[in-house]
Amino acid sequence: MATATLRRPKNSKQATTELPIASIRVGNRTRKDVGDLASLAENIAEIGLLQPIVVTPDGRLIAGLRRIQACKKLGWKTIPVRVVDLECVVEGEFAENVFRKDFTLSEIAAIAKRLRPIVENHARQRQILPLNHGKTDLVRKNCPNEEKGRSRDIIGGYLGVSGVTLEKIEAVVDAAEENPKKFGQLKEQMDETGNVDKHYQQLRVARSKNGKSIPNPNTTKRKHLPDNVSLLHGDCRKRLKEIPSSTVDLILADPPYPGISKNYGRLDENEWLQLMKAVIPECKRILKPKGSAVFIIQPNYETLGHMRLWAWDFVSWAGREMGLVADAYWWCINAIPTAATQRTRGLLRQSVKWCVWLGLPDAYRDQAAVLWEASDLKNSVRWSDRCLQNSPSNHHVRRGRLAETAFERGGVTPFNLLPIPSDCDPMTDGHPAPTPYELAAWWCRYALPDRGVLLDPFVGSGSTLLAGLACGASKVIGIDKEEKYLTIAKRRITKG
Repeated sequence: MATATLRRPKNSKQATTELPIASIRVGNRTRKDVGDLASLAENIAEIGLLQPIVVTPDGRLIAGLRRIQACKKLGWKTIPVRVVDLECVVEGEFAENVFRKDFTLSEIAAIAKRLRPIVENHARQRQILPLNHGKTDLVRKNCPNEEKGRSRDIIGGYLGVSGVTLEKIEAVVDAAEENPKKFGQLKEQMDETGNVDKHYQQLRVARSKNGKSIPNPNTTKRKHLPDNVSLLHGDCRKRLKEIPSSTVDLILADPPYPGISKNYGRLDENEWLQLMKAVIPECKRILKPKGSAVFIIQPNYETLGHMRLWAWDFVSWAGREMGLVADAYWWCINAIPTAATQRTRGLLRQSVKWCVWLGLPDAYRDQAAVLWEASDLKNSVRWSDRCLQNSPSNHHVRRGRLAETAFERGGVTPFNLLPIPSDCDPMTDGHPAPTPYELAAWWCRYALPDRGVLLDPFVGSGSTLLAGLACGASKVIGIDKEEKYLTIAKRRITKG
């Protein structure tokens, strides 16, 4: 998009003076919503009017409507003005709002760091107000901000972001400051794109690979579910029919497996396949044209040394029914040994699950959101190394070009084997097979568009919905036939 340019007339003059507020003619303004005037008035009362308003020589307002109204609330009769000889007022209004630079996200984190002790001190002053019977006015004078709530939310409100978003920004910035080599690019990319959730989740995944973790800051307690969350009780074969066609961007589910007894029952292989053959057509109907579905499944034994074949039957059938976008797998890197791995039986540890990704060839995906950090070896390759290297498999590569591309993109293309540990969120207590939050978040970053709609027909304890909300979903829908698990999901979402 071409950058708009305004040229000031050659005869334009500027001067600063003070005028009676009543003499300034506001006229018809393009911006109607003046926002929170109370906070602006408090700020002006505390530190003064930093920026004069702008008027024409005949007293028509060019810029500063909010400042005028805030000063009126404070009882001001006159106000500092800058006089600009500009014939077209709308050009000035346009210029003030277009030719300005908002704070970057890392700058927001830096300002928040400086504001925090001030806000926390105000909070302490508010707490002692009842104890200062004769000094209340003095305390209030030194504590003009009467906001209630957590400091992070108050500071975020000052800076135009939610408290949760502020914590995510600060986590990325802190990581970049602690380890610039590893996370410096993450901060730069966050500033460039403005996408907080994407880069925060990349940080969480990078930390989890090293055995570390950072908390999910979505901890705002709510009494009720947010308006963009729907939890539906009942058999998903029936409840899916209630979802309008072409309204969902991503279906992400970890369905129960056949041949395994759980609190929610047991299905044999044929019953499970019949269930999924009823679910898949409904999923196909409700998905948008570029939507896709991911089902997390794991083959299991009928008897040790003899595998059940339902998983292969399902992938083969579902791939023909909806299309198999690509083969992808989750490697649970902290899977524990089972009875099958005992020395007397000698079988391998099961740690890989199929992420059956169904959809059309042009199904939405954002590879940039899931790039892996380049290895030290990759970073050490010289960009000037442009010679074509051949491998015995007849694959050709220019290593310098690969290294340059990895640097330019901020990471390398991930493999289709996702090494993610199985988390142990204590709030899933009561559910026998919770989906790992990090796995759900990876797929949400990759296959859920910004402000997209997510649905899980086997929602269980709600990990997929939490991940969808953290990744910017406009709406999340969960279905489960067990009401007690929906209760767990509701508790997790309301408490974050």
